[in-house]
Amino acid sequence: MPNQKIKLWTISGTVAIILLGTVLHYFYPWFGENRILGAFVPVNESVWEHLKLGYWGLLLFSIPEFFQIKSKVNNYFAAKFLGILVLEFSILGIFFTYTLFSQGPILWIDISSFVVGTLLCQALVFKLYLTQPLSPYFEWIAFFGFLGIGVLFAWFTYFPPQWPIFMDGNDFTYGIDKVAQ
Repeated sequence: MPNQKIKLWTISGTVAIILLGTVLHYFYPWFGENRILGAFVPVNESVWEHLKLGYWGLLLFSIPEFFQIKSKVNNYFAAKFLGILVLEFSILGIFFTYTLFSQGPILWIDISSFVVGTLLCQALVFKLYLTQPLSPYFEWIAFFGFLGIGVLFAWFTYFPPQWPIFMDGNDFTYGIDKVAQ
């Protein structure tokens, strides 16, 4: 029976991450392009900024989930850390693979990559919840690694390198301040 509760939370998490990511996509314009909010939601149409949707969606869902099932699962933070890496790298892999052959971004593929990445993330999370406990040291590394990703998302919103992943494909600018090439 405990596995049923974990499975239900994992499935709910999949739906929640997709829904939260969808809603978070619109927060920046809805809230008057608030600079503080920009650390957590996309501020432009770059690939990097859209990776925030999965990260913050997963984090927001993980808060209530932590209090409900943390004591019933193994490897909680390792699962979240490795899960978000799978989600983000799935999106990046799909995006950069198909854009090699297309004339540019294709919205339905981008949305599908987010859904696929989320499904893969949550499948890994579920599997790690039920495996043997990993080293407590790895749990701490995973915890700080997960937080570190959030710090990078915020930092690069304000101080983006001028690399293609950070460039808004619509106006060829970078970051919240729309720095031109």
